[in-house]
Amino acid sequence: MSEKTYEKEIAELKERVIRLEIQLAELSKRVESLSNYSRQLFEYLSRK
Repeated sequence: MSEKTYEKEIAELKERVIRLEIQLAELSKRVESLSNYSRQLFEYLSRK
């Protein structure tokens, strides 16, 4: 594998890692939102 190919592969892998980190952050926000919703729904239903 040439040096240029190696550097290109490393750059592509770094980009993929960054995209995965962004997706993970978005999923974490969604899970937190669902958790908050579930807690609020439970509290609401418990009052009835």
